[in-house]
Amino acid sequence: MPKCGNIVLALALTLISAIGVRAQRPAAPEPSPAHRKLAAFVGTWKDEAEMKPGPLGPGGKMSFTETCDWLTGGFSIVCSTETTGFMGEVRALTVFTYDLEGKVYRYYEFNSLGRSGSAKGAVEGDTWTFESESKQGNKLIKTRSTIKIPSPDSAVMKSEVSVDGGPMTLWMEVKGARVKENQRGFDSCMPHASEGWVFECFRTWLGSLPFQLSNDFLILVEGRIGSLYPLKFLLDTGTTHTMVDERIATRLSLKRQSGKVLNFDHFARIAWAKVPEIQLGPLTARDLPVMVGKLAHYSELADGVDAIIGLDLLSASESLKIDYSTKQITIRTSAQRGEQTTAPQALTGQLSLQGQPARLVIDTGVQGMFLYKDRIRKHLPQLRFDDKPSHVYMGKLAGERATLSGVRVGANELRTPVLLISGAPGSLSADIDGYVGTTVLGARVIELDFASNTLRWQ
Repeated sequence: MPKCGNIVLALALTLISAIGVRAQRPAAPEPSPAHRKLAAFVGTWKDEAEMKPGPLGPGGKMSFTETCDWLTGGFSIVCSTETTGFMGEVRALTVFTYDLEGKVYRYYEFNSLGRSGSAKGAVEGDTWTFESESKQGNKLIKTRSTIKIPSPDSAVMKSEVSVDGGPMTLWMEVKGARVKENQRGFDSCMPHASEGWVFECFRTWLGSLPFQLSNDFLILVEGRIGSLYPLKFLLDTGTTHTMVDERIATRLSLKRQSGKVLNFDHFARIAWAKVPEIQLGPLTARDLPVMVGKLAHYSELADGVDAIIGLDLLSASESLKIDYSTKQITIRTSAQRGEQTTAPQALTGQLSLQGQPARLVIDTGVQGMFLYKDRIRKHLPQLRFDDKPSHVYMGKLAGERATLSGVRVGANELRTPVLLISGAPGSLSADIDGYVGTTVLGARVIELDFASNTLRWQ
């Protein structure tokens, strides 16, 4: 059946299931004892595997990091897996569930290589067995994987393969250890108003999201706040705190408190609130303090935007890769990064301005370059502009506009307009000279590495 047929069929089955439940059982269904046995897989696992040379390839060693948790309702386990080794880096999303009608466990996998698979399984004591059958080219491939969980925090797996009816032979062995209880949850995969929520869930946990480029530099993606989806998010690496439009805060009945926030050259009064949950791709934060305001009041470019996402959420990832050629962002995550509670003030990079090093905030939310006049007098005293600065206003921001040549970006030397702001706020780190938009780099792909506070581009 063509792929589009599978999608229609899946949606039809989902609707039939939902209608049947509503018509016959007004109360929410309860997971069976068979469903509850899937709890054995919940947690974050570190696995080491060795694939044997054989009919499926030359073999080699691999390492896995696998995070598994309950899908809302308690009927299925969803796992997000990162694999490194002789096959390169591979990400996968897998689902374990129990089929009450067929009285069998089912396993589904979708990976970043564009492949998918399924298997049927059973459990006896501490041993799980899953079997699958598929075609690869003209060959019939059968596999049998036996998973033994002798203790709550350890597991071993042996996988065997048969080709075209031949005998089962060992092709992979895995040893795993549960390293921590999983705290993240997969509540974001709950059904919601968007009819494509199932496929959005799969794409989300694989960490790759499409984006729109607004005004040639602003990155817009879809996200979720509480039960509201899809919402329009603007990604801004130049702001520390996420800001939610007052429309969204009102719909969610968020309790607000007055406060203030730094805005380039001054502090502004702003309301603050806590959102119950906010999600961008694989990133999820709960009870996150956010600013609340009318976004279009702060910038006409934010008209129609539901939230501006800052470093408080973005820096929970290991890295954020922006591919301007394919309009895709890739978010790499890890359990360790997700545990951090304090967002960095800024992600910075060093550029050479007329042979002098300048430390600039890497900002996806601005176009061009902003420099603080007091900082460049101190750190770049020899800096010279091509023309006399003239007073301008950019929205509510006042400054002087000038042209700067000798901006070194990799092997290229650029001439670019800059906005000069009179003085940096005292709360800004003393080594920061200004802000630079990612479009100044002229790169096809940019990677913001929050784990090492570095910037890479090509």
